[in-house]
Amino acid sequence: MFWILFFTTAYWFIVYKLQANAYKLLPSVDDWSTSYRIFDIIFGLILGLRFIAILMRIIEQSTVDIFFIDWEKPDDSLV
Repeated sequence: MFWILFFTTAYWFIVYKLQANAYKLLPSVDDWSTSYRIFDIIFGLILGLRFIAILMRIIEQSTVDIFFIDWEKPDDSLV
């Protein structure tokens, strides 16, 4: 999914920046929903899945038990 977003963004950047005459403009704000629909859907899907992955990682790390082992022998001189 990353590559779809990357190449879509790269296409718009290259076409818009490298034109000598203004024949291809970025879509207007009124036409935003139809021009970038696939980009918005994939971006939302990636954002949602990454959020779920981060939550799963937080849950995984918060359920780990930590044991501290003291390997030192007790000092008998203090008794």
